[in-house]
Amino acid sequence: MKSGDKIFYKFMKRIAACQEQILRYSWSGEPLFLTCPTSDVTELPTCSHCGAQRIFEFQLMPALVSILRSANLGLSVEFGTVLIYTCEKSCWPRNQQTPMEEFCIVQEDPDELLFK
Repeated sequence: MKSGDKIFYKFMKRIAACQEQILRYSWSGEPLFLTCPTSDVTELPTCSHCGAQRIFEFQLMPALVSILRSANLGLSVEFGTVLIYTCEKSCWPRNQQTPMEEFCIVQEDPDELLFK
């Protein structure tokens, strides 16, 4: 079994318990990769506000794509999973009224390549 197949199998086995899950939260935990991680994961940029390291916080799961499509919002949404990394210090500037920009890594659904 190829490395990418092992990662995909691990992902599918883990989500099999709750395939309807749209968000997986694990602050400072480990993401559940859908495909082989790229250098983006090992070379995360630091927080643009305070310079602290970014850590994994949550990921958007494949079931969310189906929900967004069925909502008829006119969106074209395609992804396998989206990994969200946030400031390890959870910094927030004083008097900041807008959300902080976080770092996202999109892993495409490997099956999507078959339909393109």
